Amino acid sequence: MKVFAYGCSFTRYNWPSYADILGLHYETYNRGNSGSGNERIFYHFMEDIKKNNISSNDLVILQWSGTDRFNYLKSNNLWIGDGNILLAHNQSIFKRIKQWYNPEYEIEKSVNFIIGARAISKNIGCKLIEMSLLPIENIDRNFLENDLQGTYHGTYEFKNFPWKTYRGKIFIDNHPTLLQHYDITKRIVDNLELDFDIDNSVIYNLDQQIKNDDTFGFDYKF
Repeated sequence: MKVFAYGCSFTRYNWPSYADILGLHYETYNRGNSGSGNERIFYHFMEDIKKNNISSNDLVILQWSGTDRFNYLKSNNLWIGDGNILLAHNQSIFKRIKQWYNPEYEIEKSVNFIIGARAISKNIGCKLIEMSLLPIENIDRNFLENDLQGTYHGTYEFKNFPWKTYRGKIFIDNHPTLLQHYDITKRIVDNLELDFDIDNSVIYNLDQQIKNDDTFGFDYKF
């Protein structure tokens, strides 16, 4: 069984996520990207579908993101959009699109992506796990977790975070800790009754390393 995981920074971040932990046992492809909205998540899922990368023996994990995230793939093959379209660092983008931006339509698009991904996965016959960063309106809650951000609020503290806003201050990163990702992993494994045999000391050791690190690290790995 191969694992294909799609999502935002709750799927791929600066330390291993549930997808990377699953990769300790299974051949795993982590297609997550920080700041991704649901259009980009669905786009990467469809890339693998069109390449016939996913078979009936595989597991697909779709970690849906916030409906207030706007992504667009430019002609130079670079994505624009990084998180909530209304946040300060996205204002230059929002000023260009605010005349026609429709939040209700963005919700409806996400619902359509979810319905479409479910139908495609069912047609392939693969296993499917769905989660969402935040609750999504107008869709049944057939998710393993429908509020990742609310359920798994990170607690790692860093003194020397690189952003100017946090210079001289303690920064608490709200992304799930490694142990919280391990909990998500166990929920996935239990839900599907999967074989999962790893040396979990590597998880606890790296978790301790991150806790002891005064400076925010950009590339923690097992």
